[in-house]
Amino acid sequence: MTRLRGDAGRMGLEVHPYKMGWYNAKVEEAFRFPLHHDTLAVLVVSTPAMFEKLFLPFLMEESFTTEKVDPLDACIRAAMKDTSKHFPTEYKVEFVQDSDLLPSRRPRILVQTAGHVSGAAYYYQRTDVDPQPWSQESPMYGVSVHPKYGGWFALRGVLIFNGLLAPGLVEKPPIDCVSSSRDQRIKLLEKFNYSWQDYGYRDVVDGGHVEDRYSERQKRTFQLYRERDLSLCVNGGQEPKMVTSSDIQLSLNSLLTYFNLLSPAVSQIRTVYPLNFL
Repeated sequence: MTRLRGDAGRMGLEVHPYKMGWYNAKVEEAFRFPLHHDTLAVLVVSTPAMFEKLFLPFLMEESFTTEKVDPLDACIRAAMKDTSKHFPTEYKVEFVQDSDLLPSRRPRILVQTAGHVSGAAYYYQRTDVDPQPWSQESPMYGVSVHPKYGGWFALRGVLIFNGLLAPGLVEKPPIDCVSSSRDQRIKLLEKFNYSWQDYGYRDVVDGGHVEDRYSERQKRTFQLYRERDLSLCVNGGQEPKMVTSSDIQLSLNSLLTYFNLLSPAVSQIRTVYPLNFL
């Protein structure tokens, strides 16, 4: 884990180990993995630093020629592929991404639940508010909050070590960082569900302090992604003197496909990721 944490940190990522049995105990049967209780899994979290340490360099180096490729997913997948090369083959490491689907179109893994059982981020749901101010008919999607970054992070996927057991791993509960009042939890959930685009929910934590946020350049770039302004995306929101095709290396089709995934109404299929990415 020491080397994995070091490699992840250099990319602006965090890793949080847990047992697959902990996850299986929290999800419905359809989402359970047929693995030994002690099978090691490691959640991958992106921090605000991932943007400049990993994602921007990836965009500048790679070319996307198919509309079926999500650039962010491709970036994280490539990073995990490189990282997995250092593990012994008998570990049988598999990376399950937050966007991976089963043939039934269900997500392969519920990363918010994985975030909770790994201790990485508290998963707040409507059941965390008592009494609830919303009707049962009103949808209210849950949101994960990181103890350091609030909502300025994302849960990217899980490395599953199919051939490695970790019986000595001790469960670490997530930090409840929106614990000050019922009203704060209502504020968090409503801001996430009703106005996630304005970034407000990301700062709803006890004390209102987070250690790091997306930079103005990062937020501006994400805004330009939403507006399909490709020429400014690569330049980080700065007006370029001249932009050529080699500067962008992203097709319009692939970006449009990427934007089509950005809906807050997809619950745990895309959950906080890229909702926390944008």
